[in-house]
Amino acid sequence: MGSWQVAVLLVRRWYVTLGAFLATIGVSALVYASLPAQYQTGSVMVVTTSLTGRSEEPPSQEPDLTNPLLNFENDVNLSTAILIEQLNSPGVAEALGAPAGSTTTYVVSDGNTNAELLQSGPLLFVQGNGPTPEAARSITERVDAMAALLLERRQRDLEAPPSTYLRTSEIVPPTAGLRLTRSPSRAVVATGALAAAAGLAAALGFDRLAAARRRSATTRTVSAPVLATPLPEGAR
Repeated sequence: MGSWQVAVLLVRRWYVTLGAFLATIGVSALVYASLPAQYQTGSVMVVTTSLTGRSEEPPSQEPDLTNPLLNFENDVNLSTAILIEQLNSPGVAEALGAPAGSTTTYVVSDGNTNAELLQSGPLLFVQGNGPTPEAARSITERVDAMAALLLERRQRDLEAPPSTYLRTSEIVPPTAGLRLTRSPSRAVVATGALAAAAGLAAALGFDRLAAARRRSATTRTVSAPVLATPLPEGAR
């Protein structure tokens, strides 16, 4: 069916097209309004080095004890990148009460959306989302606490001197939960496209149904038995 035929069909069955269009918009509006609200909070942390530096001088004449996380180039930045990857791992997310598919989620980054640029600085940006302001702020606070715990645990496992430990420090504490606004333009475009498709489908379906009924009525008329004309009484 060409575009001209489609246009003629839509004009001829305008009442069907309009009804389906309005019904689709109404249903889409109800679904849009019933979507659960989402709230977002955020915090910013920085990974800092110890005031004593990367090494601790032992009491004897043995070589200085060095923190392994501070024993390579761009050490603090790389340690921060490793910590971010750990925090974003599925296992840690599940331990924090935000497994895959949960309404409570979080994302940790250093401010870059490109994962290949995670060594740009020692900053950790935490973004928490939840169905309530309290849930969003709670997951952000738990991520902040987990960051400090993971960093300390990693250095302890590496047997780094405690006096050289890297620490996390909050620059911006978890903010109050703000409701996320949905994109109205995207919703309007999606609803309009869906309503147009529904209107076209309804018009096509109604037109085919009407054509099928006409063919059926024509078939019944043609196949109906012809009543015999009675002969005159004298011709019997």
